[in-house]
Amino acid sequence: ADEHEKLGYRSILNFGHTIGHAIEVAASYKKSISHGEAVCVGMLCAFDIAVSTGMAKEKSAARIEALIKRAKLPVSVRGIDPRKVLKAALYDKKIVMGKRRWVLPCDIGHVVVCTHVPGDIIKQAVLKRVRP
Repeated sequence: ADEHEKLGYRSILNFGHTIGHAIEVAASYKKSISHGEAVCVGMLCAFDIAVSTGMAKEKSAARIEALIKRAKLPVSVRGIDPRKVLKAALYDKKIVMGKRRWVLPCDIGHVVVCTHVPGDIIKQAVLKRVRP
């Protein structure tokens, strides 16, 4: 229904992908982290950003993190330069009219697309989940 992401329906599928893709780029697409694992970490970064901006509650973020751990998926990555992740996120394909679009959760199952996320909050989220 929204193949080219013009209506906003399909963009919700990008939840976790902005930082997830940046992790893959920073890792040079090595097999040490799969696409799904990178997106899991990206989803948690998105929740961290949403909590920091007051959009989501810590309780929801903690629940998602617990579910990801229960599925034996990573909640952080090591061996990747967080500066490279931040740089790669600047060139994400979801930039429209010069503005980066962030799919951020308000709660489990509910997201909004934002274009104004302070850089220091993004950096804080990445540094929490991506370690050299």
